[in-house]
Amino acid sequence: MLKFYIITFFSLILSYKTSYAQKPEMLNKGRVELLISFNLLPINQQKSQVNFIYQDGNSNSSVPIDTISANYSIPKKKFGSAFSIGAAYYVTSNLKTLISLKPYLNSFLSNQKKNKKVYGVHLNIATIYEHQINRNSLLPVGISFSRLIGGYGITSGGATKKEYLIVNGNQLYDRDIGF
Repeated sequence: MLKFYIITFFSLILSYKTSYAQKPEMLNKGRVELLISFNLLPINQQKSQVNFIYQDGNSNSSVPIDTISANYSIPKKKFGSAFSIGAAYYVTSNLKTLISLKPYLNSFLSNQKKNKKVYGVHLNIATIYEHQINRNSLLPVGISFSRLIGGYGITSGGATKKEYLIVNGNQLYDRDIGF
């Protein structure tokens, strides 16, 4: 965990240096920026209890019934770690448009390792006006539209009594199905 904080600290310093070390005359129409950073994104996870059970059949069938269950406590958590990749284009010397993707780092884990974790991606489209305060400082003001796609890993598993697990009428042969 300490390693994460060190990486975050250095990425914040790097972001500051690259954002504010540029001369004001470099902020000109037609310029393109590539943006890469590590982020802490809000998840507002509340302390709660999960009691989950899934059965893939019914007792009237001759096909064996598989059951997947999970029971655990979820801790309170305000933020999740993510990284961001994006691009910005200066429409004028002070006005830029920006598009970025911010996937949570948990999104790249297997279904089993996503258990008890938030995963997904933020898609952001923004327009930002940068007002120059002095030679080394800018005040950015803008509007951003975001689309959040993701979920919370409750549990994972697969069939144990037959070769497949039935989910919504589909036969899934994967041993690591996420719920």
